[in-house]
Amino acid sequence: MISITQIQYVLSLNQTRHFAEAAKLCFVTQPTLSMQLQKLEDELGVVLFDRSKNPIIPTPIGEKLIVQMKVIIASVDKLKWLIESENKTPSGELKVGVIPTIAPYLLPLFLKKFEALYPKVELKFHELQTHVLLDKLSNDEIDVGILATPLHDNRFIERNLYFEKILVYLDTKNILKNESEISEDQINKQQIYLLTEGNCLRNQTLKICHKSSTNTKFESGNIETLVNMVNHLGGITFIPELAQFHSRYQKNQIKEIKYHPVREISLVTRRSFYKDNLIELLEKVIIDTLPESIETKKSNKFKVLKID
Repeated sequence: MISITQIQYVLSLNQTRHFAEAAKLCFVTQPTLSMQLQKLEDELGVVLFDRSKNPIIPTPIGEKLIVQMKVIIASVDKLKWLIESENKTPSGELKVGVIPTIAPYLLPLFLKKFEALYPKVELKFHELQTHVLLDKLSNDEIDVGILATPLHDNRFIERNLYFEKILVYLDTKNILKNESEISEDQINKQQIYLLTEGNCLRNQTLKICHKSSTNTKFESGNIETLVNMVNHLGGITFIPELAQFHSRYQKNQIKEIKYHPVREISLVTRRSFYKDNLIELLEKVIIDTLPESIETKKSNKFKVLKID
């Protein structure tokens, strides 16, 4: 008889592709995990993993069985959740992936309020780039993502949270410091500091500049690093609207762009997701704690930037 524990061992091994790491993930010794895997393979009459590879990989039949094992574990988790959700007090664990250009600005706004309202709900956050976040979401390693959308991916459901402007940040001596809004032509005449590849905000800001690449002298995966570079070396960078509420920027260093480009931020779940009650709580608290200037509904006043 195949056990749920054995299935969890297989899925952990598929995730880590390493016996020691899988054992650590399952809180067992490596010999225990290896023995249970061998026992399962003997019972099934198939080899699930090719151990001659480094890292190990599933065999063709292993890949097919792993797909079904994920369905089994998801069903078991759903059963547990349905039992727990009978409790009128919201409780349970919610694993949340957040992209780096959102996490430092959004999380401090709502975390204290959420914890005060729902002390029995355990939020676990993981800061991840978009492609990693979506992989983990599709593999059930996290429950929900907070990221820029639309994704145009039918594996996921998107719940719009807000629309925030992409703003220009410039140094205090910049010739544009007295402008109320900045045009694309003015932007393109500046030295531009960008986020590194893999950040969707980089692609969105390149659309503002109408460039596929720039002659930037410096790139970073951190917005605050780019801001510091601008402060010391001049030029401009781009920041999301929420950033201005958490940093000590002078007012004349932040400028709006004339055609008001925005990025759409959403909660994203798998289509088969079952923790809807916790998602609704998270969604409500986030929206309730946003600054008044942040738009929560789509409008013709601004242009939503694509993320591809």
